[in-house]
Amino acid sequence: FNRILNQNDPIFQEGGQFAGMPAYNPFGYYRNPIESNFALTDFANGRLKDKSTTSLSDFWVDLSSGNLWELATGNVGAALGYSYRSEGLTESPDTINRNGDTIGSSPKGEGTNADRDIQSIYGSVRLPITSPDNEIPFMYATTIEAAIRYEDFRTSDRSTWSPKISGRWLPIEEVAVR
Repeated sequence: FNRILNQNDPIFQEGGQFAGMPAYNPFGYYRNPIESNFALTDFANGRLKDKSTTSLSDFWVDLSSGNLWELATGNVGAALGYSYRSEGLTESPDTINRNGDTIGSSPKGEGTNADRDIQSIYGSVRLPITSPDNEIPFMYATTIEAAIRYEDFRTSDRSTWSPKISGRWLPIEEVAVR
């Protein structure tokens, strides 16, 4: 595409494919087309044949119970888990894209060949605070949950802790607020 914008390109010089023609004029409009642009856009159009491949492998184990023990307000629940994920990406641009002569495409380059492995452990606890049996006005049922997740990005030497606290309040049986 860059070639049709440059009047000094050999395609516009004597003996070139478009000798004597002006370079592409970007100020045309579909209601007022510029005739000299037609042959140039046909020349610049190309069919790109990039190849991209992704992969994902995932393994996880969850142990959970909604009935660890019973309180007056309901059952205490908990969960523990482990997961391992492997992701891969391979991108092979075709020759036109590798030369960087396309609009709306990635810059010049040989493509991408990357992967990452992520390992995580997590746990959560659910605790009932009120229940319908308590008969507390506007406190039909209330539950809080605390959770934590540790992720180890093994291919980049990074890790992170992600805590979470959430709750669910039912002032009456038909309405829930999270």
